[in-house]
Amino acid sequence: LRQFSLQNRARCRKGRRMLERELGGTAVEIVTADGGVVWGMHFVADGAGPQGPTVLRLNGNGEALELTDPSLVADYLGMGINVMLLNYRGVVRSRWPPDVLAKVMWKVPDHRLLRPMRLGLSVLLHSAPRFFDTCVLTEKEAAILDVEAALQYLTVGLGVRRERILVAGH
Repeated sequence: LRQFSLQNRARCRKGRRMLERELGGTAVEIVTADGGVVWGMHFVADGAGPQGPTVLRLNGNGEALELTDPSLVADYLGMGINVMLLNYRGVVRSRWPPDVLAKVMWKVPDHRLLRPMRLGLSVLLHSAPRFFDTCVLTEKEAAILDVEAALQYLTVGLGVRRERILVAGH
């Protein structure tokens, strides 16, 4: 298992360098509403500018953006479409909030994403609107926060209009 982990890290480093050097990707770190950090890479097509039409490409569960087929990114860029790749929290450099199991006050943009504690794969958190009522943030809801943070980076940070963003993937 250790050998596999080391090989996978080496593949990710090589993939990241290739995406940055050959396709001009810019690494970005985005802080999510609950304090997590998602890592992504943004590519600007020639002539499009950062505010140009953009595809936000979401990988499958646990799939690293560093292992994305470069020809996929190159195809979009060749059509004048910018690309944003994203690693969900827990994948490579993206991570959950530092005190995810501690009793902390979370900044959750929409408290309707929270529900009472239940069993299963989940993370404890406290709802800001209810002041320290224990709730659960499931992996699905965490992924939603990650994608929302990426969309906010594109719209607020780079000035891309929402109607010019296509979210693709799974």
